[in-house]
Amino acid sequence: MEEFKMRRITSTILEGRLKELNDATNSSFKLDHNSNYGGYSITIPVSGSHLVGRMPAREMYTYLQGALDWVTRPSFK
Repeated sequence: MEEFKMRRITSTILEGRLKELNDATNSSFKLDHNSNYGGYSITIPVSGSHLVGRMPAREMYTYLQGALDWVTRPSFK
């Protein structure tokens, strides 16, 4: 856990997590970043709607990690 606190969460890291989530759920969500409006958001490409509201990078990383844990657990499949 100590390593996580020291590591900087970048767009590349978030994109990688989102790719894993897209692969696990057969989806095509996109990561949207706008620092003026609060950080990162996950959008649905077809409609442009926000799946998840804007949040800072570290919070988005935690959200994506939780989503990945949920969809990859044995009872989900």
